[in-house]
Amino acid sequence: MKPILKEYGFRLKKETLSENFQNILLKLQPLVSPIRTKFLFIPTNSNWTAFLDNGWQGTDASTPIQVLSERLKCKGLAITAVPHTMPSKVKSDTKGRYGATIMEVYGPDGNFIRTIYSSNNGGKWVFGASGDPFNFEDLKTYKAKKIRDRFTPEILEKYLKELGIDAFNEDFYLSNRSIMFIKEGTLPANFKEYTLREVRIAMGED
Repeated sequence: MKPILKEYGFRLKKETLSENFQNILLKLQPLVSPIRTKFLFIPTNSNWTAFLDNGWQGTDASTPIQVLSERLKCKGLAITAVPHTMPSKVKSDTKGRYGATIMEVYGPDGNFIRTIYSSNNGGKWVFGASGDPFNFEDLKTYKAKKIRDRFTPEILEKYLKELGIDAFNEDFYLSNRSIMFIKEGTLPANFKEYTLREVRIAMGED
């Protein structure tokens, strides 16, 4: 990232962190928009490394993981597991989030190997899959009557465990060996910062 950021007047500061998992995640605050300023890498009890950023609507992992997969010549995954909390009737002041369960798998060349998703696109559930299925996939679930049931967080969790990733288990992460990169420089005029509580209130979760 350094040559790219230097062109725009930014620099990167590296910090080594050694705390428990929850405290490490809280260090991503403030959550921000529209550009990310913190990039967190957490080793795990496996050959995988977790990546998160401080975007206020969640980590935008697809592009970083795609690039890292190509640069490091390894497989990469970008996953999304957002609970659906948006009511059926939405008004201008309605709070909530549109649900989504997504798994994107990249090969060592940075290209897609497999993509599966079930997400609510502004009120309508959509499902899709591309690439060759893994041998552990239950293809019958993709024909469920309700689109949101075709690929759920529970199915995602099962698939990830088949790949050696216990993503929803706090003990899977070796947070005492985490590394964070912080982007420093002049931020755009529309840059905003949020606490975790502010984001939770905005999304109707607090």
